[in-house]
Amino acid sequence: DDLIAKLCDSSKLSLTMLRPRKFIAQIARQGRPFGLFVLADDQFQGMSVREVQEGGAVQEWNKQQPESALQVSDRVIAAVNTAHFTGYDPTMRPLPAGQLVETIKHAEEVSLV
Repeated sequence: DDLIAKLCDSSKLSLTMLRPRKFIAQIARQGRPFGLFVLADDQFQGMSVREVQEGGAVQEWNKQQPESALQVSDRVIAAVNTAHFTGYDPTMRPLPAGQLVETIKHAEEVSLV
């Protein structure tokens, strides 16, 4: 509602569109918390990154791989236990959020697409 009010009150609108970038982040916990706060709802496919938390495995990945850093608003469409990951498949479709969360919870090393 707040966004609609602002749009109605404004005489000028600026819209920036970004094309999605596809990359694989291979996150290894190594005794750390995963460190990713996401919006995950089974009504939607995939999940949206809301926060990368301090001291987590994702923050460490971001430091080591800045070109493939997970950022706020990124959308994760697949999470695979790295032990079973055979590489990115361009026909890969988004998975239900609950399935992604369960994979992340139980794997020591996860590949996120």
